[in-house]
Amino acid sequence: MNPAPLPLPVVPPIAGAVLAPLLSRVSARAPLVVSLLALGGSSALLLLFAPQVYGGQLIGHALGHVGPVRGQQLGITVTAEPFRLTHALLTAMIGTLLLLYSLSDLGGLGAHEAGWYACLAQLLLAAMIGTALTADLLNLFVWFEVAALSSYGLTGFFLERPWALEATFKMMVLTNLAGFLVFLATALRYSGHGALSTRWPRTSVRRTWWRSPRCSPDSGSKPA
Repeated sequence: MNPAPLPLPVVPPIAGAVLAPLLSRVSARAPLVVSLLALGGSSALLLLFAPQVYGGQLIGHALGHVGPVRGQQLGITVTAEPFRLTHALLTAMIGTLLLLYSLSDLGGLGAHEAGWYACLAQLLLAAMIGTALTADLLNLFVWFEVAALSSYGLTGFFLERPWALEATFKMMVLTNLAGFLVFLATALRYSGHGALSTRWPRTSVRRTWWRSPRCSPDSGSKPA
């Protein structure tokens, strides 16, 4: 299968996040319907790659067809391997069930509030799916920030509750600190290796291990 559609599973939740608040003006049930259709479409797109991925084939795609430069992949890349695809599929499927349960349980919400709740939930799930499929640290940082921003809105969605504002503030402090560390790690990774691919560090470690004069693959010794 052509790997070009590999980035597409994040598109339906993002489109659903845009449409949910708009369609809530038409019907109170519209945000739930749009959310279920969007996440169902995302799951279907991911399942298209399942036979190849679980059959042992690694699928990857570079956005914009930006190939390696001097052996280093500098563009935005997405890959699907068994762990990544399983992560993305579980996020889409379990997220669908959670969104269905939460919107059904919060039936007392007005149409406007339900639309924005569905918007934030879909943005969070889209970010988690993007995180599962990304193969470069810069893209990982972007999806991390999208997930963080949507989680602020979901945590503080019921501001009339005493704990909501405090919990949102604590989450904002922790995630901003984590985001800074991810950004710092991305900068250090690029300055040290000239690339942002998440696959290169493992390759470099493996090569260093095999080439170390103080250990060999057959001796069972460990490097000092």
